[in-house]
Amino acid sequence: MPLFVLAYGICLFFAALVMHVALWNLFRIRREILWLAVVFIAIPAVIVASSWTIGFLDTTSTIAAGMLYTALAVVYIQTYPALREDVPSIRILMTVYGRSGSMTRREIIDHLARQRLFETKIADLENDALIYVREDRMHLTTMGTVLARVFHSYRKLFGRTAGRG
Repeated sequence: MPLFVLAYGICLFFAALVMHVALWNLFRIRREILWLAVVFIAIPAVIVASSWTIGFLDTTSTIAAGMLYTALAVVYIQTYPALREDVPSIRILMTVYGRSGSMTRREIIDHLARQRLFETKIADLENDALIYVREDRMHLTTMGTVLARVFHSYRKLFGRTAGRG
C-alpha cells in the first residue's frame, strides 16, 4: 500500500476526530449515537467516494484507504462510550487514583454509594431516543429494543447472562 493511502486514511480519521471534539465542545449534542454515525461514517464516506469520483484516488487506493479509515473509526466508536461514560470500574480506578492510589474497600464502596451513577445514563438513553418515559415508567423505543436484542444475542453467544460479566 502506498504511503499516501495510509496517510489519507489516518488523516481522514483525525479530521473526523477533530470535528467530533469540536462539535461536542461547541454544542450540547443530543442523540450522540446518531451524530457519531454522521461524523465518523456518513461524512467520511462522502469524502472517500468523492475522492474516487474526481480521480484523486484509484479504485484500489480508495478501497484500501476506506478500509483503514473504517477500522480506525469503528474502534473509536466502539470505545467512545467507555471513555465518555462513568463505567464503574473506571470510576473506581479514578477514585483510588485521586486519593494517592490507596483506599480501603469500605472507603471505595462508601464513596461510590454517595454518587449518582445511573441518573446520567438514563438521561443519555432518553437523549439518544432509546427509551422514553410514560406514566413514570421507562419503556424501550423500537431502536432501544433492537439494540437490546443485539447485545442480548451477543452476550448469549459468549455464554454471558444479564448482569454477569
